[in-house]
Amino acid sequence: MIDSSSIFMAGSALEPAVAGAGPHRNDYLGNAIEPGGREPHVPATKLPGVRGAVEYLLGHYTQSLELPELAERCGLSPKGLRGQFKRFMGITPMECLIRIRVEKAKRLLAGTNTPIKDIAVEVGFYDHSSLNRHFIRLAGMPPSIYRDQKHAEILSKFGVLTEGAGARQVV
Repeated sequence: MIDSSSIFMAGSALEPAVAGAGPHRNDYLGNAIEPGGREPHVPATKLPGVRGAVEYLLGHYTQSLELPELAERCGLSPKGLRGQFKRFMGITPMECLIRIRVEKAKRLLAGTNTPIKDIAVEVGFYDHSSLNRHFIRLAGMPPSIYRDQKHAEILSKFGVLTEGAGARQVV
């Protein structure tokens, strides 16, 4: 389960979802860490707007959310929340929401045979094409290929060989 504390801990399962991409690692606040560098500790209590927003996003990612609504719930202006979030997380609140949704979709794709169009709606995307667009951007491949790879990995752990995506299986 992904919770708000994992967002604020380096090395969490969601770190790739909320940290920026690039040649260097990023800490849990999106700050670049040089190779061999230490990750700074910033108590989550010092980031009440960001923490409140992340907690709300984690609990309501299936819903249609807008920045003004999220900011109001956190007691900040939309501009203030967006700026604080961007400064501490390295991404906007809406990008964080998209990344949470994609991470949830990854888990469902790997662990179920639920149709991708149903997973898209279940994790809060408007439709399959929205999931597909964001999934390719963040995971580097379409959801169907990701599912095939994860299912093949699971089968290989049990000694079942496969010949390519969707090919016959040899036991």
